[in-house]
Amino acid sequence: MLQNKSVALLLISSVAFPATTFAAASSQTISLSFEECLARKETVISQLGVNPKNIIPVVNTNIMTMTKLCTVDGSVIVTCSKPDRKMVITQSTNSCR
Repeated sequence: MLQNKSVALLLISSVAFPATTFAAASSQTISLSFEECLARKETVISQLGVNPKNIIPVVNTNIMTMTKLCTVDGSVIVTCSKPDRKMVITQSTNSCR
């Protein structure tokens, strides 16, 4: 029987939660109307040159959209929120594949 509780917790966590790799991510938040946000989202997609098959709608309602863009070197998530009047762009080194 293990006497040291921290060793026991370490052993349990290594079995229950195997090692994972975390991607580097950064976000930028902009205050603007929902309509302006939707227009800027299209501009971001165009500027990145994302192939339509690499555009993944995650949420698409009349008050919020969240779209994942798969890029060559990672991914970008563009979120537009009508109630918050915010646009959040999150870039990650995590690929979509």
